[in-house]
Amino acid sequence: MKSNSRKRHRLKDRVPCDIDCVINESVVCKAVDISEGGMYVLSNHFFTQGSIITVSVHFKDKKIDIHAKIKHCNEGVGIGLMFIDLDDTIKAKIRELLKDINQPTL
Repeated sequence: MKSNSRKRHRLKDRVPCDIDCVINESVVCKAVDISEGGMYVLSNHFFTQGSIITVSVHFKDKKIDIHAKIKHCNEGVGIGLMFIDLDDTIKAKIRELLKDINQPTL
């Protein structure tokens, strides 16, 4: 029996977060979930599906610039991003960010 439910195609589970970020050095927004492969960002700006953007995240007094492809845009709500062209340094920084998010606060 086939299910009509929409399948998720993510390779990595996303972690809930509350991270300020900037798209293309001009659009301030907030990431609400992130994984090693992408993130969902709240923004009331319209972005064209398939566009390539740069999302900047500040973490431990450093700026991480991540190239991403717009996978979908929920106009007036936010955008789903898939990270692209990640080198080993950026991957390591994203993993460190995820580890920090998952640390319990005392």
